[in-house]
Amino acid sequence: MKRLFLFFLPLLTALGMQAQNMEGYFHHAAYDSPEGPYLETYLSIIGNTASFVKTDKGYQAEIEITMLFKLQDSIREYKKYLLKSPVIKDSTAKKPNFLDVQRIPLKNKNYSFEVSIRDANNPAGVFNIEGKADMSFPESKLAFSGFQPVESFSESDDENSILVKNGIKMIPYVSNFYPGNTNTLTFYIELYNTDNVIGEPFVLRYFIREYESKEVAQNLARIKRKDPAAVTPLLGQFNIEGLPSGNYELVVEVKNKKNESLNETRYFIQRSKPLDVADFAEIEDFELDQMFAGEINNKDSLNRYIKSLRPIANEQEKGFIDRDMRGTDLKFMKRFFYTFWNDRNTVEPGKEWRVYKEQVQMVDRLFGTRILHGFETDRGRVYLQYGAPNDSYKSEHEPSAYPYEIWSYYKAGDQRNKKFIFYNPNLAGNNYELLHSNVRGELQTPNWERYLSKRNNDLYDHDVMQSDDQWGSRAREYWNSH
Repeated sequence: MKRLFLFFLPLLTALGMQAQNMEGYFHHAAYDSPEGPYLETYLSIIGNTASFVKTDKGYQAEIEITMLFKLQDSIREYKKYLLKSPVIKDSTAKKPNFLDVQRIPLKNKNYSFEVSIRDANNPAGVFNIEGKADMSFPESKLAFSGFQPVESFSESDDENSILVKNGIKMIPYVSNFYPGNTNTLTFYIELYNTDNVIGEPFVLRYFIREYESKEVAQNLARIKRKDPAAVTPLLGQFNIEGLPSGNYELVVEVKNKKNESLNETRYFIQRSKPLDVADFAEIEDFELDQMFAGEINNKDSLNRYIKSLRPIANEQEKGFIDRDMRGTDLKFMKRFFYTFWNDRNTVEPGKEWRVYKEQVQMVDRLFGTRILHGFETDRGRVYLQYGAPNDSYKSEHEPSAYPYEIWSYYKAGDQRNKKFIFYNPNLAGNNYELLHSNVRGELQTPNWERYLSKRNNDLYDHDVMQSDDQWGSRAREYWNSH
């Protein structure tokens, strides 16, 4: 994921955006208050990517920001202002990052918004963000504010400061990406209407869980007992020093005295923590050379073998394979390779690798192309990750569809009765691309039938699911019946 201008979509993910020569982060969160709902926006500009120009006080950058809030096509709120950086005396000095926080009062509605951010001193430094802002806070239901990631906090009685809520001054952490050198995750959120809806003491449970498996990560779970109130603030914090690379969700859940879940809200986060040699199994160099990994002394071969592990690797291991292996020496690669298999079979790691190697060789024969190894193709990756399908259907000559295959699994990981559909939009070669799956965490394309028959359909309306012309097609029939 690009960590440039990021607009965080509630509960799901982030979209990367970049303007030439300017980088930063954008985030928003909705809140309720006695005066009515408001949207809080957070903007952080990376100083050394903004254009600083000489002024009578020194050197300074200026960012022009325009915000439009719409109900349907009607503009209901408009805000335009100039954000100025701190002044530096010397043009060669380090350019500081700078932060902007805004509060925009909005009525109890669901808005769409557009934000334009422009470097006033660089015509090329312009980009636009579009998104949604749910400002509905019904008094008869439990409701959460948005999440505010926090970089640092302290007590404060300055209620006029835009950085203060409920006696806490919070410096925003304007990103959902946590690199390896960030070992604390802090957040702020508000829960509304527990006095009206619950009316007795309750529990807030907050935890970090793996995005794909939905399992709590490394016992990172906490609870706080609360009394009912119109507004219940929560400032939570986790030590994530040991949290490996991967995709996660920060979850806050409301439970009553019977331990029944009444409501929850989620926030998508990413962690990147590269593997270190200290994470590898302790083994002497002379012992390593006696092992199966020590027999692989060709760096290109070992590099290929390590890449072939990606379909079955965890998120931290994938981080090493994708990023950290570049420029790594042969000994370090051997230690990773040995640790990978030793973690899976401490008694016979070499045997475990040889069994998997046979599968890698097989998918290479079945799915490899002139430019891709079998494990690099979508079908090869799925085969190695989930095993051979229990059933499959292949069609190469339907009149209205590209060549395609449908694979059915009785069990895919911890999920049952799942399917994958691959297709070949190039009409030649052996590289079938994944088009759609109902497996959690895999590519999901609701209107996959239209893509499958794209050569006979215009994708003018993404709400239309089926093809205009399905003559001779059995894809939907097979998908539904197996």
